Amino acid sequence: MSTARIGRMTPDARREQLLQAGIRLFREGPYEEISIDDIARSAGVSKGLLYHYFPTKRDFLVAAVANSVDELTGLLTFDPSLTPDEQADASIDTFLGYVEERSAGFTTIFRTRGGGDPELTSIIAHGRSRRREFIIEGLGRLADTPLETLRTPVFEAAVEGWMFFAEGVMLRWLERGDIDRPQVQRLLKAALEQVLVISAAAQAATPLSMTEVRA
Repeated sequence: MSTARIGRMTPDARREQLLQAGIRLFREGPYEEISIDDIARSAGVSKGLLYHYFPTKRDFLVAAVANSVDELTGLLTFDPSLTPDEQADASIDTFLGYVEERSAGFTTIFRTRGGGDPELTSIIAHGRSRRREFIIEGLGRLADTPLETLRTPVFEAAVEGWMFFAEGVMLRWLERGDIDRPQVQRLLKAALEQVLVISAAAQAATPLSMTEVRA
């Protein structure tokens, strides 16, 4: 992109353009190995301009992670025309596709969980909370159950446990490559199906699985 064109961009558009350039680099290599010079070069701007919007590399990373959280959450939507099986498959497939395309960046995030940086930790936790709400709402729809009956500490703990399980599975998949994407998808879906059963059993309720929902 030419400097002339960059000069005509609005501040918000310019900031987004710089962010996207850096995020593309994070797909190709670990955060620690990417420099401000690399990001500026990828965006076709001077290092000084990049520092104008992101005073430090850490500021850039915080903005990039926040951008990714918003982007991913926006991709997770419900389609009323899908069956419970299809909706579960579509949601997991969307998440896996997003993570696979950005494997280097997500591996770093999964491994460090914010690296002790309070702001990064807060952003990652907020993103996980939003995904948890999406899953709870989705399971409520699948089971045709009012959300208030699912919003219990036990059920939320079961969903959060599945999310950490999913992150561990995806981390192995991204780093080792000894299981393929269809296997990852089936594994995550099978575990998710048990969230309703396990949490209901823990609350001494009648277990309900997606198999029963489909019936």
